[in-house]
Amino acid sequence: MTRKEMVAVLAREGAPEALQEHVKAVADRALRIADAAARDRRAVDRDLLESAAIFHDLGLLKRRGAPVTIPEYGERAAGLTSDDVAHGILGYQAAVALGIERKTARGALTHLFGPDNAACAALGIAPAEEEAIATGLEERIVGYADLLTWVGMLGRNPWREGEDAILFGFHPYAGYFWKRATGNPLPADHIWVTRVLEIDRELRRYARPEDFGMR
Repeated sequence: MTRKEMVAVLAREGAPEALQEHVKAVADRALRIADAAARDRRAVDRDLLESAAIFHDLGLLKRRGAPVTIPEYGERAAGLTSDDVAHGILGYQAAVALGIERKTARGALTHLFGPDNAACAALGIAPAEEEAIATGLEERIVGYADLLTWVGMLGRNPWREGEDAILFGFHPYAGYFWKRATGNPLPADHIWVTRVLEIDRELRRYARPEDFGMR
């Protein structure tokens, strides 16, 4: 499918204009990261990358939870729901049901870099049939481009603040759902947290702050 056709699928599934623009922006940013990685002799399937990026947030349309507010984010992150942490899994399942290739659907499954099956058990959510761990480079780039977009929306800048900005974009989010489900804080050394930081260390060299509205 062309990008226009993929976005039309999202529109038919009920994606508002804002979400359509978001996934197109993430796709563009992911492709720029891929260009830089290619110059470093890292092979990237650009067609897979683009399609995975376009469908990565399909699960947002499948949430049924009540609205929630993460205190650290406030109204900057309006629109979150009580089942938001499962939207990668929901998106993967919805994409497969639509006949989208599994390798593309994994862009939805893995773009939050979890929760893996063990974390799903702690969170009380049903896992997908595959682990929600980004193994392929294309999956990691999609998730990272989305994360940097989110971090920028929150007003943080990892090129100025380092990993603190990345952690701010991830830990309050995952930690909110973790504490809600378990009653305990999400440990700073939890594999889900360290996985995000490892991907930042791998890929930030290929991203440019100006592509994410940062300086």
